[in-house]
Amino acid sequence: MIWSLAREQLRSQRRYVIAAGIVIAFTVGVAVYGAFMTVTVAKSGATVNHVMGNDREWVTSVIVPTEMTADEIAAGADGANADGHDVIVRTEVSATLSNLNTAGWEPIASLYGDVDWTTLLASGTPPNAGEIAVSAHWAEDNGLELGDTVQLDAVPWDLESERAPLGVVLTITGLARSSVTGAGIDINVPTAYVAWDDVPAIQAAAGEAYAASSIGDDGTEGPMILGVTIGGNGEWAWDPALVLVPGWQELFGDSSAQFFAILAAIGVGALLIGIIAMAFALGRAQAQARARWVATARALGVTQRQIGLSTALEAVAVGLIAGIVGFGLGGAATALHLAVVNTKFPSPMLASALPLAVPLLFAALAFGLVLALIVGAVPAFWASRVQPVAAFKPTPDLADVAVSRRVATKSLVIAWFVSLAIVVLGWFFGAPGLLSIVVIVAVLVVAVGGVMLAQEVLRATLPWHARRLARSSRKSVLIAGDSILSRPRQSTAPAFIVALATAGIVATSVPQVAGDAMNVFLYGEVGVDSSLKYTHIVPLIYLGVFAVAGLLCVAVAAATAGLTAREMATREALGVSRDQVRLASAIQYLVAQLHGMVLGLLVGMAVGALLLPTVGVIPWSEFNVWLAPVALLIGVIVGIGATCSVLGAALVAAMAPTSVPLATVESRA
Repeated sequence: MIWSLAREQLRSQRRYVIAAGIVIAFTVGVAVYGAFMTVTVAKSGATVNHVMGNDREWVTSVIVPTEMTADEIAAGADGANADGHDVIVRTEVSATLSNLNTAGWEPIASLYGDVDWTTLLASGTPPNAGEIAVSAHWAEDNGLELGDTVQLDAVPWDLESERAPLGVVLTITGLARSSVTGAGIDINVPTAYVAWDDVPAIQAAAGEAYAASSIGDDGTEGPMILGVTIGGNGEWAWDPALVLVPGWQELFGDSSAQFFAILAAIGVGALLIGIIAMAFALGRAQAQARARWVATARALGVTQRQIGLSTALEAVAVGLIAGIVGFGLGGAATALHLAVVNTKFPSPMLASALPLAVPLLFAALAFGLVLALIVGAVPAFWASRVQPVAAFKPTPDLADVAVSRRVATKSLVIAWFVSLAIVVLGWFFGAPGLLSIVVIVAVLVVAVGGVMLAQEVLRATLPWHARRLARSSRKSVLIAGDSILSRPRQSTAPAFIVALATAGIVATSVPQVAGDAMNVFLYGEVGVDSSLKYTHIVPLIYLGVFAVAGLLCVAVAAATAGLTAREMATREALGVSRDQVRLASAIQYLVAQLHGMVLGLLVGMAVGALLLPTVGVIPWSEFNVWLAPVALLIGVIVGIGATCSVLGAALVAAMAPTSVPLATVESRA
């Protein structure tokens, strides 16, 4: 019986269930994509650190004393490895690959010890004396393959002067896995590897090239100074000149792993907030739609416990389906992303995250179930409490739905601004001792109160604009204004969602762009720690955030569209065409989006201004340096947000309920 009740409830609330299921699936998909990409990049970075010797207990970079030869270093490493210390020696020689079709300096490394060449090489064999393994990406760009030869050039001191050929020619015996420095991923490995036996000759040739060049007039002669990085476990130093420093590491790929983790966290967090907002915004309205079904079931003898169990079963079904779909979406997005990487970077140095697939599938199903319970619990709770007799009373759509819970706006504004002042003072001057607790409480008040204040601002401004729309002579505009006035909650929730998305993007991006512009102005280059390291995909992130916000807003519109059938029928009887009704729905949606975007811009710019000092030196006297880039950024954000809003309005218009004759509606009442 429980399953029959759940099946009928699903059938009666099909529109709401589908909209909620899509949002849940998308949320799970974002989480799965973020988890897959984070693990892929983090695992790849860990693999590179291991093969390069950077994950050992003791890691140090030293300048090899002039009296110590490369053979002595090799002998010391052999002795340490014989004692089980897992030592790897790495050096970058003072040479680069000849500049064929690629520009810039191509780093060449040499590794000695227990090197995992199976991981480093995509094909071929490790280099012996007179041989070299080059990056598969570099080889493809320059039209080279196994068996071809390459020559080495000296690296100029300033990296801009003309290169000096070293007269060293090596045969390609291996194609190494490539660095990945694009598509949001940052995994760096050497472009080429030479045999340890060739290091002395390469260094000697480089020393002669520098001494003979105009930039070598400092008297440099003979072999270049050799710097090495040595990693190993335990007490393994074989020479007092090699002073080991524990804990020093040069990590590869960790920053981009954090990037995907943060991206997924922001995406999932925004979706969670939107889902909760959607559940509460539509809870009572959806409860009214369920009320007749619940009342009928109760009149036939079904208990509240049975209705509750059927609702839980409904949530389980929706959650499982959405979890599976979301897992598929996340996996597909990951596969597409990695396919782009493999196309751009042949044989990339990326580890597989497939072992995570099974645990992640179960996590996706559990996450989907939790979200489905959140979405279904609110309307189910209110619907199950409806008395059967009261539910059968004919009432107009949404007439019994409270517009909002009234709050003391004046008190809220005062408390919020006082808390904001405390947070700002604590931010700039610190908060020692017990004052830190006061600042933490103030932060919570600012966060929670800000959400409530944003809702109040939207509820005050939307009707103000709607009253002007309602006085229009054009039917579509008039209907849109009247709809906002009669159902403010239906418009406030989407406006709040887009305001949240806009504020988040602006607040995080404005300081980054301003700091980046100042770095370029002061130093001529972007700072190493700049978050704009992945600036080439930032517009895609903006698009993704607004697409998620738009999806939630469309879901809200779709879930409530079925509750306005009587209004649509009345308007049809008064001569309003279906196209005019659809246009009115689109206008109503766009007005809410516009209000939300404007509010989000104002809040985001205010928060971004407070965060400016956190990204470096931001002198206000030089505001002309970073003002133009920030203005361009805001223009891009507004353009992307407006595009997503227009597309959402088109979807809302397409989903507008088909008109039903008024007589039919009245007969169902």
